[in-house]
Amino acid sequence: MTRVFTKVRSLAVFWLLVEATLVVVAVKIAYQLPFRLFKKGFDWFIKPASAVTYPLNRIHQTAWAVNAVSNRMPFAVVCLPRALSLKYLLRQDPRLHLKIGVRLQAGFTAHAWAAHAWVELDGQIVIGDTPETYQSLWTWGEQPGN
Repeated sequence: MTRVFTKVRSLAVFWLLVEATLVVVAVKIAYQLPFRLFKKGFDWFIKPASAVTYPLNRIHQTAWAVNAVSNRMPFAVVCLPRALSLKYLLRQDPRLHLKIGVRLQAGFTAHAWAAHAWVELDGQIVIGDTPETYQSLWTWGEQPGN
């Protein structure tokens, strides 16, 4: 935990860590709801009042904060809650896309696949490092035909 605080050089970074902690915990709790109800609520909460283009350093600093607090939680915070938390914290930037995909393995059986979630900015992964073997199936919030 002390290594986290070595990066806290300003009050703004401290508050970013506090905000990231609150959002990660809230997403983790809400994530226990039935998916349809969770998605409806999350879609409502991430609707921005206006669009903002965040500087790249703010985006990376927010991703760092989400990962830093997620790695130190007393419970597992896997890729989807991390991606959802980042998308919520930076919800005003329409350039960020939450993607969900799968990886199929040779000799496909019912248990030979893995799911993963990540957030991209202009095709570059911001959070949820994903090997090239994952195929994006869905972009959260994107309407069909977009």
